[in-house]
Amino acid sequence: MKTIKLTVYGRVQGVGFRYTTKIIADKMGITGTVHNNDDGSVTTFASGDNDLIDSFREKIINNPSPTSNVTNYEFKELNYKDYSSFEII
Repeated sequence: MKTIKLTVYGRVQGVGFRYTTKIIADKMGITGTVHNNDDGSVTTFASGDNDLIDSFREKIINNPSPTSNVTNYEFKELNYKDYSSFEII
């Protein structure tokens, strides 16, 4: 089990990115949060099985929303945190 922090940059606000991220997380059994940042980026904290988290990260950086455009991202592994669900903040 692991937790990651993933911040994506590009056209990721106002395009359904957080909503689509939540749908993917819920389908995969990933828990955590996703929120917009003041600089126009979106940050996700995600926890789950190692392989599922790796797959989730790939789905998110490959533009989960049809109108999003991820141009860059930052990724960091954190100490595992047990979230109760996946929430849009």
